[in-house]
Amino acid sequence: MKKQFTILLILFFAFGLLKALPASAIISSGECNYSKGGIMSILPATAVSAGQTIVINGSGFGELFKACIWGSDAVRNSGGKICDSWIYNKYVDISLLKNGEIYGTDSVQKNAGIISWTDTKIELSIPNTLELSLSGKKDQLGVIDLAKDALVFSIHVADLTPVGNSISGPDKAYQYYIYGSADYYICANPLSSGSFLYNPSCNADIWGCSDWNSCSLEGQQTRNCSRTLNCPFANTPSPITTQSCDYVPPACTSWTYSNWNTCSVSGQQTRTIISSFPVGCVGGNPTLTQSCTYAPPCNATNWDCTDWSSCSILYGKQTRQCSKKLNCEGGVAEPATSQSCTYVPTCSFYSWSCGSWSSCSSNSTQIRSCSKISSCEGGTQSPATTQSCTYTPACSLAHRREPSQEVVIELMIARLPKQRRQRHRNIAKHQTNLSYNRQRKIWE
Repeated sequence: MKKQFTILLILFFAFGLLKALPASAIISSGECNYSKGGIMSILPATAVSAGQTIVINGSGFGELFKACIWGSDAVRNSGGKICDSWIYNKYVDISLLKNGEIYGTDSVQKNAGIISWTDTKIELSIPNTLELSLSGKKDQLGVIDLAKDALVFSIHVADLTPVGNSISGPDKAYQYYIYGSADYYICANPLSSGSFLYNPSCNADIWGCSDWNSCSLEGQQTRNCSRTLNCPFANTPSPITTQSCDYVPPACTSWTYSNWNTCSVSGQQTRTIISSFPVGCVGGNPTLTQSCTYAPPCNATNWDCTDWSSCSILYGKQTRQCSKKLNCEGGVAEPATSQSCTYVPTCSFYSWSCGSWSSCSSNSTQIRSCSKISSCEGGTQSPATTQSCTYTPACSLAHRREPSQEVVIELMIARLPKQRRQRHRNIAKHQTNLSYNRQRKIWE
């Protein structure tokens, strides 16, 4: 927790400091205020490297101090004294002068490169971040040519107005200030005369490349290269990323095969390669032959099939099962085990219609005819169309007898409606003395 709090304080301080700095470095000589002072000379006159000391001579540099920037308007209006940020009132700006244009590059501040500061002399060390800043300018402007381009100094002076009373103590850092908008620069006249010679740490870009890829079928291989050091003073081309090569096919490690062929009489069967891996490979040890048990080709007599099943009422199909009687391979294929059919229902008692039996013949047999009244198969077979019977021969005239009177009367009564039969029986009972002919006439 203490570590996080410390980091938070550092970020807060850095943000406050950054907020008080100018939005950009010097962009033209018009920002130079020659009435306030000027840069006269830069020593040494020889080239210096990053980290080495250099001296700026001139006038009007003034005093370098840390200022407490008073808080917001609301804080000031309430009389509160809170530092919105702490800044140094001056710093040294390093700019790039290229093709007549000025580009802000780096800066040197108190406790970050400033060694000593007086009104006429500033001693500082060249920042190690200078070349990194120039690398960014290279991406924007191209290679920095120190034979034509110049690195120039200028001194940025912040527009600070003291307010209120300073807190007791000799350090002016405890004086409250308001940050204005009238910043200016102290420069050499002309601006380019404030340049210094710089000895770069590099004279070429450094590239890092991956290993070459495998050689392609086309005889080419590639690699990736990236710049690991972007030297601002050089434009070293990237190493080649494509080159010719001699393609050597890799050995095959796996295969996709066809199905095994039928076993030969010699007890061997073979197969072929469909594809190999990796693509374009050669060689390897594929398995293309193996031992097997030979079986003769099948013929029609080698198959044994059951009867067809009944036709399915739902699918119109019937099936059967077929199996080999002995071991065989190829040849005549297995007979069909499924076929289309037309469903015909099973016959039942109600599928038949029969006529009446004939009279019993002299050979004691009577017959009838039966036929299907609907299409059907199997099930209930046709009913019997022949059966035994007791033959009774027909009577001849020689053997014929007249029926008795009582029989005749009863036969006649049976022909009458049912409701009249009993009354006529009663009448007949009382008239039995009537003659047969007369009685017969009555009934007719």
